[in-house]
Amino acid sequence: MTGRLTWSIVRIITLAGLLVTITRAIGAALPDGGQVAFHSTYRMVQDIYLYDLRSARLHNMTRSHTQDERAITWSPDGSAFLYVTRGGGNFSDELFLRDLHHGTSRQLTLDGSDSYMPSWSPDGRQVAYVIAYNQVAVMPIDDPARTRTLIRGYNPHWSPDGATISYTGTDLTGGAFIGAIQPDGSGSRFLSVGAANFMDANWSPDGTRLVAVGSRARALDLYLMDAGCLPGCQAQAQRLTHNPGNDHAPEWSRDGERIVYTCAEPDSPRTDICLLDLASGEIRLLTSDLRGAINDSAAWRP
Repeated sequence: MTGRLTWSIVRIITLAGLLVTITRAIGAALPDGGQVAFHSTYRMVQDIYLYDLRSARLHNMTRSHTQDERAITWSPDGSAFLYVTRGGGNFSDELFLRDLHHGTSRQLTLDGSDSYMPSWSPDGRQVAYVIAYNQVAVMPIDDPARTRTLIRGYNPHWSPDGATISYTGTDLTGGAFIGAIQPDGSGSRFLSVGAANFMDANWSPDGTRLVAVGSRARALDLYLMDAGCLPGCQAQAQRLTHNPGNDHAPEWSRDGERIVYTCAEPDSPRTDICLLDLASGEIRLLTSDLRGAINDSAAWRP
């Protein structure tokens, strides 16, 4: 009897381990653009959710009742993500790294100056982020003490080759522009100029295009731009959305065929996550089960 019981326990443990292995393999083998993570204030709690496009199911990845988690960016292999929450021992927002394989989190920034808008480098070694609202900085993941400040701005995004970081800057009149700079702080240049007020530009997977936010009257829309001829060709930017409310925070799918972004109705503080198919122009709402909340900062899982 004892032998049978022992064998049953071994089988259960083996099957449980196999199930974990299979689950991890399925997660790693999801098709390109199969999952989208985002921040939500659903039920008055700030958490990070994962939406699976195949099953149309939502999963709360943080489930914290004591802290607010926001602003996610994925590691290049999809096994971890960075997010923003209050750091231990102070009242500032700091960057944390969540390892999905081990279920652990560790704090990366400790300066107490507020850290926002993380963007993971394509090689997985660095993160660009914003310090105190208006300073773009780059931090080595394995050596946060070597963090360096690059330039005044916000909304940093890495180019797919890791050679350039785009960012949003403001001029003396308060207008917005898109800038670019190399990770070592050299090669600063403009990607948009004048009174167009383009901002928050994100690179396509092949690096040839940018999806950016442009302002018109009181609303924001998404625009498609040719990265190779900016700023000279910014007037030829293709308007992608025509929402009476605001569309912002765009991010490409890994195949370059879809864009996920934050969308809102006019005069509403609540936001949703929308998905735009570039070929058909079809727009799909991903957060219909979380309506009434602030849903933003969407990021494709690699």
